Amino acid sequence: MDGEGSREISKPQESKRPLVPYPYIPGKYGLNLYEKEAHFRKGRIETGSGRKVMADMAQRGNSASIKIYDEDEPGFTMQAEIHGETASADIYTRKQTGERHPDFFARNFLAFALNHFKNEGYPVKRFEARWTASEGDVWRSDNFDEYWELRRNGLQPEEAAKLTWTGKTLFDLGFPEIEALKEAGNEIIAYFKKPGQTPLSE
Repeated sequence: MDGEGSREISKPQESKRPLVPYPYIPGKYGLNLYEKEAHFRKGRIETGSGRKVMADMAQRGNSASIKIYDEDEPGFTMQAEIHGETASADIYTRKQTGERHPDFFARNFLAFALNHFKNEGYPVKRFEARWTASEGDVWRSDNFDEYWELRRNGLQPEEAAKLTWTGKTLFDLGFPEIEALKEAGNEIIAYFKKPGQTPLSE
């Protein structure tokens, strides 16, 4: 998940609709998510830059998802899912070349997604983060690199996970604790949870 280039945002606000402030300045940057109604499910959304961006919000049983992507460059993607009470996300706002999408902001999207799930009746109690090595790929995991740099500097696994972009962002959004963490070769899996939350069954 790519957190580079994100902007500050407050924690999810109480609302009858899945509305969390998201940058949007017509003619410049951002996405017009502010006026999206709860019944919105799929279609093109307004962008500040004028690029063509689609949004798809789905629900089925105990699962829900949000996917926002650039029609011309679908590698630029922000998506989040929840299954039961566990959420996850894959967010790519910047290529390894340094090129950034003018309308995609990782931190803001994550706050929007968590609040959207809550308002649609899917409260998030923990967050599953998966960071994978992808050598030579256009879309690399910044968190994977950050984590191992911190580990090489002597930090323990949980300390390192909390200091990645995802760890710091989830701390601000109310998930400061780590329930479980696994280093599995070229993949790291960490579960962040709210304070006092009892462990959830797999």
